[in-house]
Amino acid sequence: MRRLFGPASASVGDTVSLDPEAKKHAKVLRLEVGARVELFDGEGHLAEAELVAGGRARIHRAWTAEPVAASRTLIWGLPKAPAVDTGVRMATELGVDRIVLALAERTPRPPSASKLERWRRIALEATRQCERATCPILEGPLLLAEAAAVDADVRLVALARGECTVSIGEGSVAIAIGPEGGFTDAEQALLLDEHGFHPLRLGHHVLRSETAVAAALARLAGASLDPGLG
Repeated sequence: MRRLFGPASASVGDTVSLDPEAKKHAKVLRLEVGARVELFDGEGHLAEAELVAGGRARIHRAWTAEPVAASRTLIWGLPKAPAVDTGVRMATELGVDRIVLALAERTPRPPSASKLERWRRIALEATRQCERATCPILEGPLLLAEAAAVDADVRLVALARGECTVSIGEGSVAIAIGPEGGFTDAEQALLLDEHGFHPLRLGHHVLRSETAVAAALARLAGASLDPGLG
């Protein structure tokens, strides 16, 4: 069944209007009146609906998805914009709940409003494609000290050198990833000493920023399936 973004929190029997982007997507998929689709709103509401005339859909069944794991937050020292496109998409596919964009010392430049809107659209599209019920919240950009003041049971920072000395377990986790070149010594001290982050090594090689995002979140995703992996 094809998925479309739409008002999935409506009641059974309601007829709802699809937004222009959803209408365009339905046209690209050559979905005609009478086709059954799954609507999602990015907030955990899902519905089985039938397309009707006028770019609308009639709700036949509606439900709310259960959370699949404890909260996962990515604190990302912003790299160059093309890397963020890739990282946001992979972070969404790997189940992160919040993406907090941080301005690190090696961040090239603060993103424009149009860039932030682009990344939100990428997250929403990735949510549709990977069949998630919820779309990650994109926050920031914030100063790294503000972003680091996150509420989480476990706080991790990916470093080229250092081993994780804490069990990930089943609680909420925040993980900080630096931009290209990593966090500076002063930023590492801020995270480790002032905000209680623990170092996490992601292999034997130095990774690109967006690769580190995928590696770190894949490890967290594995830990949510089998806490012993943490």
